[in-house]
Amino acid sequence: MLSRLRKQGWNDLYLAVNLSAKHYMDPGLIPLVQHILAKYELPPQSLLLEVTEESVIEQVDLAMSSMKSLKQLGVRIAIDDFGTGYSSLSYLKQLPFDVLKIDRCFTSEVLNESVDSHIVSTVIDLAHNLGRTVVAEGIEVQEQADCLAEMGCELAQGYLYSKPLGEEKVFQILNMIEASRVWPAEQIPQLGKLGS
Repeated sequence: MLSRLRKQGWNDLYLAVNLSAKHYMDPGLIPLVQHILAKYELPPQSLLLEVTEESVIEQVDLAMSSMKSLKQLGVRIAIDDFGTGYSSLSYLKQLPFDVLKIDRCFTSEVLNESVDSHIVSTVIDLAHNLGRTVVAEGIEVQEQADCLAEMGCELAQGYLYSKPLGEEKVFQILNMIEASRVWPAEQIPQLGKLGS
């Protein structure tokens, strides 16, 4: 799908793929990624491989080695569900990742002036000081998005923007917004009907 999108001029899109710890540490991962990139003629930076904080910390040396090899290919790496594990700041400083994804358990309470909002703000600052991009997960209302933007969070994902879509619907929407490149507000689902 990403290859077809790029051929239609959507070169700024990328594909995020969640990997389990087992797959992430598999020695066959690097050749597999190389094969997929070559087969579909994709630039490495159009692939973002996501691994959870917990799985990275369980085997830091193996994770670091795998990350370095992937970075040498040009693939981008995200630490997913950040804040749910027990990572050490020294590990975070050493790991060669590009994106830090803040778990929804923190972003869901960001409007309540709670300790979670202070944690989110601190994590955003920490990630920026490390030269990383931040994605907030689980954004369901515009006020959350506005609050996180004020904190400096660059990217967000959640039902505010879209529920999961099939390939046909993705192409339909992208064709509709080809000129503006702005996601249509009328495509935002009715949140009360979706749950979380």
